[in-house]
Amino acid sequence: MTLRDLLAVFILEESNFNILHWNCDGKKFDRMHTLAEEWYNRCSDNKDAIAEMAIRCGLHPIHYGEAIGVLKEAYKETNIDFKLLTSDDTFDWDEFMQESQSIIGSIIKSIILVLESDEIQNNKANIGIKATLEGILEEWDLDYRYKNTHRK
Repeated sequence: MTLRDLLAVFILEESNFNILHWNCDGKKFDRMHTLAEEWYNRCSDNKDAIAEMAIRCGLHPIHYGEAIGVLKEAYKETNIDFKLLTSDDTFDWDEFMQESQSIIGSIIKSIILVLESDEIQNNKANIGIKATLEGILEEWDLDYRYKNTHRK
């Protein structure tokens, strides 16, 4: 998986968090609405940082229309099941947490694959990029393995 692929992941997952934000429903609406907003804002920030990393590595960033095609190709290599939530879906708390954990899990797996790639491992010029990706990974992992397991 490349930085360009990872950019596609963040484009997709930002959209998924927007759907969670707009279509949450139930007793914990305010909590879901706020969490989804936090996550899609983080995706947006990460997306920008990753696009800039890709440019530094001589790659061209992609737009939303290209992201799905890039992810279809990445799936063949990674078997990460990237899901596209639709505007017809609504989410109560349990569904919201299940979907958000799935989205965050895809982000984490994708970042790890990029960190393990030759693009990052075998190019000393990318040391700063590696450190930045590790910081992004740590933020998402904190939600995935700690914060979300305590949210009820």
